[in-house]
Parts: sequence; structure tokens; C-alpha cells
Amino acid sequence: MFLFITASRDTHANLLLENFNLEAFRLNYDLWHDYAIELEPGRWQIANPAGRTITSETATHCFWWKPFNSPIHADPYLVAEITYVFRELYGSFLTRGLTVGNSPDFHNRYGKLQILRMASKYFRTPDTVCGWNLPSGDMRFAARELVAKSLSSELTGDGRLLFTTAVDYAHIDRTFPWYLQTKVEAHDDVTVLVCGDAQFAFSRSRRDLAGLDWRRVIPATPEEPGW
Repeated sequence: MFLFITASRDTHANLLLENFNLEAFRLNYDLWHDYAIELEPGRWQIANPAGRTITSETATHCFWWKPFNSPIHADPYLVAEITYVFRELYGSFLTRGLTVGNSPDFHNRYGKLQILRMASKYFRTPDTVCGWNLPSGDMRFAARELVAKSLSSELTGDGRLLFTTAVDYAHIDRTFPWYLQTKVEAHDDVTVLVCGDAQFAFSRSRRDLAGLDWRRVIPATPEEPGW
């Protein structure tokens, strides 16, 4: 059985599981408290709320998709302990050569620009630049609509988050470390999954999206859906 570690709101994970038709056990780390997890040095067992189980004996492979993209709302000590348990679980596959795809820190190690470079083999990607003391006369950006994004998604000292925001290249503070892209009005999500040396590209339409579109609305508190 294939262990798939992801988050409950990740629709890309839904697409991967549906399209690859895997016999899989989905472990949503943001709903950690809904599972019963028991790890020992030589064995482990996980049960989901429906009573379905996966064990170190029945598991064949593990894929960790976008680790901790959805926050775990708990005391920092508790979050650190939970994170360590997930690390141990993944390590039980890693030491036996049973992991599939890239390591869970792939995004942190390679970064957004390298992921864009790989995606550009399959899609038209927006012009992108990051850094500080950027040139004032760069015509790739000066005469175009731009958005600023966060590279790290880290909170500011007063607890605020830089959400995707329209900016004017001529009026930004150039000493600030910017991550800028040309604005794209899109009706589809596009993703390139990198699995070892193979790359799989797919898209999903947002035209009939019934739920929250986080590109247009960001909730104010953790209690609101999609925060």
C-alpha cells in the first residue's frame, strides 16, 4: 500500500491519487489529531478515522507531497513534536529505499525560480525577477502590470502576511527584497510534478470552482476556511 502524506485541502493530491489509480493511504498532516499513530524503532501503525490502517509491513512506498503547506494550529512545542513524528515516519521509508519522488524539502532546497524554469518546458510562464537594488529601467517590467509575492511565506514581526499584490515597478522601494512577476489572468491551475528524473504536467480549470479561491480572497483568521 502506498502512503501519501499531504494536507486535507490539497486538490493536487486528489488529482494525483485519482489519475495514478493507486492503492493508497492518505495521511493529512493538518488533521493529525484524527489519526492514531504508533511508531516504534522497528515498526509503526497508522489508523484513520474510518478505521482503515496501514503498517510498516503493508506499506510499499511513501510520497510526501508539499510538506506543511497548511499550518498546524497548536502550541509551537506541540507542532515541533508532531513534525518530528512525521520526519521519523518518512525516515522509515527513506532508510529502506522506499521513497518515491523528491524529498519533502524539495521546494526549500531548489526554490521557486528553479521550479519555474522546469515548468517553462511545458507552459508559458510569467516573466519573473527577485532580488534587491533592482535596475530602475528594466523594460521587461517597467511598462507592464506586475504582482509582488512572498518567496518564503513568512509572517512579519507584527503577524502580517504578504499576499499576492499588484505593484507599480516605478514606485517600489528598490532596496527591499522583491519577488515580482508579470500579472497573469488565468482560469486554470497548472502544475509540473517532478518525480526523480521524470516530469508530469497537468492543468485544472477554476471556472467552476465552488469553494474559496485563495488567489482572490484570503481569510482573516485561522478559523475561516482556507486560512
